[in-house]
Amino acid sequence: MLNMKRRRAINSLQIINPMKNNSWQNILRISMVIIGLAFSVNSFATHIVGGQLTYRCLGNNNYEIKLLLYRDCYNGNPAASFDDPAPVGIYDGRTNQPVAVTGPFTINGKILIPYTGEDTIHQTLVNDCGVRNTDVCVHRTIYTDTVNLPFNPDGYIFAYQRCCRNYTVNNIVDPLETGSTYFIKLTGAAQLNCNTAANFKSWPDIYICTNSQLDFDHGAIDPDGDSLVYKLCVPSQGASLAIPNPAIPSNPPYDTVVWKAPFNLSNLMGGTTPLAIDANTGRLTAFPTIIGQYLIGVCVDEYRGGELLSSTRRDFQYNVRECDLPPIAAGAVASVECGNNTVAFQDQSTGAVNFVKWIFDYPTNSDTSNLSNPSHTFSTVGNHRVALVAYRTETCNDTAFVDFTIPNSGLIPSFTNSFYICNDTYVVNFNDTSRDTIAGSAVNSWNWEFINGTDTIRASGRNNTISIPSSATRVLVRLTVGSTQGCIQTISQYIDLNNSQSITADFTYSVKKCSGVYTITPVSTSVNTIPNSTISTYEWTLLQGATVLTSNLQGPNFTVTSPNDIWLQLKVTNSLGCGNSTVRRPVDANVGDGLFPSFTRNVVRCGEKCTLSLNSTSRDSINGNAGLRQQWEIIVGTDTTRSNVVNPKVTAACGSTVTVNLTIVSIEGCTATTSETFVLQADSEIKADFNIDIRNCVQNSDVVLTATYDNNFPPTSVTWTLSNGLTGTGNTYSNSLEAGAFDVTMCATFTEDCRICQVKSFTTRNLNQVSVSGGSICIGQSLVLNPSPVSPYVYTWAPGVGLSNIGSASPTAAPVVTTTYTVTVSDPVSGCKKVLNPQVVVNRSQDQLGFTFRQSCANQLSVQFTNTGVASNVTWVFGTTPPTVTTVASPTINFPNLGNYTVI
Repeated sequence: MLNMKRRRAINSLQIINPMKNNSWQNILRISMVIIGLAFSVNSFATHIVGGQLTYRCLGNNNYEIKLLLYRDCYNGNPAASFDDPAPVGIYDGRTNQPVAVTGPFTINGKILIPYTGEDTIHQTLVNDCGVRNTDVCVHRTIYTDTVNLPFNPDGYIFAYQRCCRNYTVNNIVDPLETGSTYFIKLTGAAQLNCNTAANFKSWPDIYICTNSQLDFDHGAIDPDGDSLVYKLCVPSQGASLAIPNPAIPSNPPYDTVVWKAPFNLSNLMGGTTPLAIDANTGRLTAFPTIIGQYLIGVCVDEYRGGELLSSTRRDFQYNVRECDLPPIAAGAVASVECGNNTVAFQDQSTGAVNFVKWIFDYPTNSDTSNLSNPSHTFSTVGNHRVALVAYRTETCNDTAFVDFTIPNSGLIPSFTNSFYICNDTYVVNFNDTSRDTIAGSAVNSWNWEFINGTDTIRASGRNNTISIPSSATRVLVRLTVGSTQGCIQTISQYIDLNNSQSITADFTYSVKKCSGVYTITPVSTSVNTIPNSTISTYEWTLLQGATVLTSNLQGPNFTVTSPNDIWLQLKVTNSLGCGNSTVRRPVDANVGDGLFPSFTRNVVRCGEKCTLSLNSTSRDSINGNAGLRQQWEIIVGTDTTRSNVVNPKVTAACGSTVTVNLTIVSIEGCTATTSETFVLQADSEIKADFNIDIRNCVQNSDVVLTATYDNNFPPTSVTWTLSNGLTGTGNTYSNSLEAGAFDVTMCATFTEDCRICQVKSFTTRNLNQVSVSGGSICIGQSLVLNPSPVSPYVYTWAPGVGLSNIGSASPTAAPVVTTTYTVTVSDPVSGCKKVLNPQVVVNRSQDQLGFTFRQSCANQLSVQFTNTGVASNVTWVFGTTPPTVTTVASPTINFPNLGNYTVI
C-alpha cells in the first residue's frame, strides 16, 4: 500500500505584511491615492469586502463579542477607514428592540468597541507558477469586548452595520448602495449551556484561478465539540451611502442582498461547476471560468443533541483571476509482491512540460531514472520511499513521494471496528484480525495510524481505542502489520462515522392542576444504545424566573403555582460516563378543577339477601368525561369492597347499614370524592315458583313442571329434583310417571348470591279401572248411564241433549236419536283425567212412527206436518236454530228461511 506526500518547489503566492516596513506603507498609500483618483466618485465610500461576528461564553453570564472586518486597500475609499469605536447593537431575540446591557463601553442598547489597529495582507503573483494581473491588497482588523447579559429565554441578537461594498462586485445589484450587516444570535439554549459560537479555521484566499479547480477547507472549530452543518447563505444588506457608519445598527430583521442575474445562491460565480459547500466538512469546491469579483456568504449551524444552538455567518469576496497552473507531481506503484524486490512504477503527473525524474530509496540512494514508467530492483524488502519530480521549468516544479513496502507473501492485514458517541466525542474500538498464511509465521507487530483531517493519532499493539471529535465524519485508518519472517503489509480503510450508537436525552411531560396547584411531571424517554452500558443518572433542572428546582429521579414531580415561562432541562449519564442533555419549554396545558362526583343506587332482594347496584353519574366539566376514572369503596359492617368499574355490585343482608365512598380521577390526575350512608332496603324483589300439570293418567301420567318468575329478573339456571331420584334442568321439566305421591324441589339461580328453591307435592292416578258403558232404548224411553260410579272422581258429560245432568256421576239419558256422549273423568287430587265415549242407541220401528208434510202455497215458509204412525204420544224435533220441539200430534211449523231442514 502506498502513501503519497507532496512538496512544491515554488509556491503559487506569497503573503507579505507591508506594515513591517515603512517603505511598503508609503508605497501602499501612494497606490491607493492614485487608484482612487482614477476611479469615479462612486468609489469614495467603498471598502468593505467581508467580515463576521462571533461570541464566546466566559461564564457567569459574561460573553466576549468578536467582530472581524476586511476592507479593500485598492478599490476602497482611503478615507473610509475602520470605525473607532465600532458600535455593536444588542437586541431582544423576540421583540427585536435594543436592550440595556452591562459593560465598560455600553450605552443606549449598544456596545462601543475600541479600534486597536489593522493588518495588511498583500497577495501578489510569482513568475512562472503564479497569478497574472495586478496586486490585491486587503486590510483586516479585529474588535473585541466583553458584555454581561442576564439569562433571556428568547435570546439576544448582536449586529454591526457599515457601508459600503466594492462597486466592482459582479454578482449583486447596486453593490455601492448595499452595505453590510454582520450579526449573530445568542439563543436561550446557548445561554443555558454556556455555549461558544463556532469559529472558521481560516479566511478564504483573496483570489482564485479561473479555469482551475477550487478546493478550500472552509471548516470551523467548535470549542464545545458540537455538531456543525455548513451551507451557502445570502449576505445581509447594511448601511447606505447617505449614512455610511450609523451610530447604532438598525433593528433586526435585516434584508439580504439582491443577486444580479444570472447569479443566485446556486450559482454565485458561474463556471462549469458552480460553487458548493460540503454540509459535513465545510469544504468549498468550484470550477470558475469567468474573471470577476464575487460576493460569497457561508454559514455554519451548531447543533447539540439535535437542537440548534447557534449559527455563525460570514461573507467575503472571491477575486477570480487568470493563473498559470503549476505542474502536479503524482506517481504510483504499478506492481509489488512480497519477497520480490523488483517494483514497477507509473508516472501520473500533470502539467509537466519537459520531463520527470525518479529518485529511488530517497533520500539515501542516488539511483535515478528519467523514464515515465520505470522498474527498479531494491536491495531489501520492507519500507521504501521514492521521490518523483515533475518539471515545467527548472524553477517551476513539483515533488511527490511514493511510500510502499515490499512484503513477504502470506501476510494478510485486516481489522474490525465499532464506535459510539460519548460526550460529543467518538469512541472507536479497533480490533486486529490480521493473519499470516505462511506455515510457522505469525503476526507479531502492529502500527496504527488514525487520520482525521490534519490530525494523526499513532498507536502500536494489537487492539486500540481512540477518541476523536464528533464533528468528524470519517477517519482514515492505516494498519501496518509485520510477521515473524519479516514480511510487512499495510491496509488503509476509511471508517464512516454515522448512525453511531450513542446516548440521547429526551423526555415527555404532563401538566395537571388540582386545587390551584400545577404539577409538572416529566418522564425521561432517553435512549442509550451504547453497548455494555445503561443510563445511570438523571439530572433535572426546572427554571421559572428566579426559581430553580432540581431532581435526580427518572420521572419527578415539580409543583408550581403557574404553568407559564418554564424551562426544563434533562441531563442523562450512562454507566460509562457518557452524557447528553436537552432543554424544552413546556407549554401551558388546558387543565382545571371541574370534577363533580355523584352516583345512583338500586337494591334487589333475593330471599334474606339484598344486592346493591351502583351507577356513577359523575362528570368532568373540563374534559367532558374523557379518561374519567371511578374508585369505589363500599363498606358493610367490617367488610370493605373496592372497585374501579363504573357499575359495581355488592350483596349483603337486607337491613344492613352501607357506606359508599366514590372518588373520581380526571385525565390529569385530579380527584374529587362523595360519600353516602344508608340502610339496605329493597327497591324490588326476585321471586320464583312453578306450576304442575298432570296429563293422560291412563297407566303412566305425563307430568309437566314449569318454572314461573318475573321477566325483569330471569334466572341464569333452573334445576329440578323429584323424590323418586329423577332430576332435570331448564325452565320446563316433563316426564312420564307411574301412579303414586311425589315431592318435587325446584331451585332457580339468578346471581352468585341469589338462589330460590320451592318444594311442592303431587299425586298421579291409574284411571284404567274407570269405565262407562252405554245402552239401547226405544224412542221415548230413558237409560241411567254409569249406575255404579267410582269415587272420588268427577264426571263431566257432553253434549247435554237428552241428559238429566251433565255434572252427575250417573245421569239419565233419554235421547230421541242414537247419541255418542263424551265423559271426562277427573281425579281432584292428582288432576289426572280420562276421556270415555259411551253410546245410547235409540231404536225406531217403521210402523210405530211416520209422517207426511205439505208446504203452504200462500206462505212457503209454513209447512203442515201429519202423524201417520200408530203411536199417539209423539215428540217432534225440527232442525231449526235453536231446534223447535213440540208434542202436538200434527203441528204446523213456520221456518225462518227457505232451505233444507231435518225433522225427527
